[in-house]
Amino acid sequence: AVCRELLKLHRQSRISVIHVCHSFEEARMVADRIGVIDSGRIVQAGTPDALMESPANRYVANLLRLENVFRGRAERCPGGSRIVGDGFSLAAPEAEGRVEFLVRPWDVRVGADGDNRAEGNIVEFSLAGPVARAKLDGPLPLLVQLPRDAAVTAGLALGKRLRVAFDRDAVHVFDETTGA
Repeated sequence: AVCRELLKLHRQSRISVIHVCHSFEEARMVADRIGVIDSGRIVQAGTPDALMESPANRYVANLLRLENVFRGRAERCPGGSRIVGDGFSLAAPEAEGRVEFLVRPWDVRVGADGDNRAEGNIVEFSLAGPVARAKLDGPLPLLVQLPRDAAVTAGLALGKRLRVAFDRDAVHVFDETTGA
């Protein structure tokens, strides 16, 4: 209710408003642009969609609740790098050394081909509104988000075995030490 009133006042007054909050969901409801502050300095600013698409660092990814953050070791190879971890090996953009990486849940496709493939049993599943969420077990415990209709059509359910894929460009790499 407060956010709707703030948005209404902003539109009526046509003045710039700075709204400080600790919730990305709240900021997304009222803001055209968002600035993320860490330790007193702005670490990333942009539209809500731009932040979701390409978080500047691990801190921003965590604040946005982008859950698919994993660790591995990146080695350069033709066309990018290969990230190797405990039980997985992935094609990724160019990186080297110890890294953390993010795979946005909506970039993971069910039963599709891609540069990277994973398989696991669905250990968490929900059909909340228009979006279905499925969490896989295995070496790369991915969270997958897809439209509700697609999940129903694919017959997704708790305990079902699922194959997924995502492209090299869907892997967003952070330096493990700095988080950047």
